[in-house]
Amino acid sequence: MTRKLLHATPAERAEHRQNIAERKALEERENDTIVRHALEQVSRLAEQDFDVVVIPSGYADTSILPDERIQKYAEHLRKVTSEAHGSSDESRARTHRKMRQLVEKNEAQFAAEPDLRDISNRMCGMCGGGCCADGGNAAYITSATIKREKKRQPGLSDEDLVQAYLSRLSSQTITNACINQTTTGCALPTEMRSDTCNGFHCDTLNAWHDRPREERANTVFAIQRSGTYSERNDLTRSRQIVKVALVKAEALVPLTVKNARGQHQ
Repeated sequence: MTRKLLHATPAERAEHRQNIAERKALEERENDTIVRHALEQVSRLAEQDFDVVVIPSGYADTSILPDERIQKYAEHLRKVTSEAHGSSDESRARTHRKMRQLVEKNEAQFAAEPDLRDISNRMCGMCGGGCCADGGNAAYITSATIKREKKRQPGLSDEDLVQAYLSRLSSQTITNACINQTTTGCALPTEMRSDTCNGFHCDTLNAWHDRPREERANTVFAIQRSGTYSERNDLTRSRQIVKVALVKAEALVPLTVKNARGQHQ
C-alpha cells in the first residue's frame, strides 16, 4: 500500500479499488483480444491446448554496483547474522515457517511434475525479475536464511558467512532492484537465497500452479505486461503488453502478433 493510500479516507480507498477493478477488466479484454489475434495469425496455434498466464516485468537497466549499496548490504548481513544466534519473536518465526512451508510445497509439486518446474522457470526468465525489484540492499535475506546456511556450512564463522555472500556480488547490477539481481538472474546460488526467493511466485503463476493437474495444459500462452509485481495495482504505472510467447517445458517461443491497428506485440 502506498503512503498516499495509508492516509486515504474510506471513500478514497473504495474509489481506488474500483479503479483497479476497472483496469483489470480492461486488461482482461486486451488479453482476450491478443489471444484471438494470435489464433488468427499464428500457424497451427488453434490446434494446441494452452492456458493463458499474465506475468509482470522486471527492471532492465543496469548500472555499476556502488560502494554505498555494498556497504548497506554488508551491514544488513551482519545484523541478521547476529540475530541468527537468538530466538525470533513469534510473529517473525511464523512468517519464516510459512515461507519454508511454501518452498517445501513447491518442491514437492515440482518433483511430481518436472514439466511444471521447467515451464515456470521459463516464465520467470521471461519476466526478468518482476518480483526481485523490491529486494533492495537486503535481498530478502533474514536471520532464518542465515540459520539455514549455518546448518549447511557449519564450519564457517559469522564473518566468513558474510564474506561468502559479499563475494558473490556482481560488479553490474539491475538498477533500483535487488542487489543480487543481474542480467543473467540472481548472483546467489539457489541454496544461499532466502526462502522468499526460492518459494515465491507471482499470484497469476501461483493460480496456474493451483489448478488441478488434469485441468492444466502443458503449454502456456504467456502475456507479459510492463511493471513489476509490486506495481501491479499502481494506477500511475503503465501496464502495457510488451511481449507474448508460447511456453513449453522444452522451449519458450516468442510470438509476433499484430493487433487490430497492424501494430506488433
